[in-house]
Amino acid sequence: MIMETAKDETVKIVVFRLGGEEFGVDISQVNRIIKMDAITRIPNTPPYILGVLNLRGGIIVIIDLAMKLGFQSRRSDRNTRIIDVELGSTVVGMVVDSATELLTISRATIQPAPSIIMKKINGEYINGVAIIDQRILIILDLTKVLNTEELAGLSSIRGNPEDKKVKPSLAIVHPHSPVELVGTPEIEAGTVAGPFTHPSHAGDLPQHPF
Repeated sequence: MIMETAKDETVKIVVFRLGGEEFGVDISQVNRIIKMDAITRIPNTPPYILGVLNLRGGIIVIIDLAMKLGFQSRRSDRNTRIIDVELGSTVVGMVVDSATELLTISRATIQPAPSIIMKKINGEYINGVAIIDQRILIILDLTKVLNTEELAGLSSIRGNPEDKKVKPSLAIVHPHSPVELVGTPEIEAGTVAGPFTHPSHAGDLPQHPF
């Protein structure tokens, strides 16, 4: 469903890559972006659930977003990121291949997704597509990726981790950010339109890529 607002309004979009495609999500849905870290695997859970992550004393469930959307999963590397999203009262980390930039675009550029995309990805997850120069960004609504039943199942998962961890990677947190910025992957000069920060904290941060 297309976001219904005045055509001259703008929106900040976090851009990420998944399965060779470029996606975007409204920054208001994103709490923080972190590097891949030590994940505790959970037995007897759906394949798209990778496990749980202890993040500064808080437990969040980590899911493979590629698998959930029907893409082939790939091995994590130094570019892999976890997008931290609040789904009601549940915090979920969604693994993506990379998070590349923050764009400010006009909402008028967001158009209905063509049928070829809707056939590839569940249309309930898509807010539309944004055409920017020669690029097409698939705008997702990450709050709809998990349904009510799936979310209910996450509550029990958080309390039953199996002590089997993958090797952690180095995490660097921006010290003054109200939205945590972990890691600083190389981003082509000029592609970041503004600081990565939650809209309620706009202006609190200097220009800073993620």
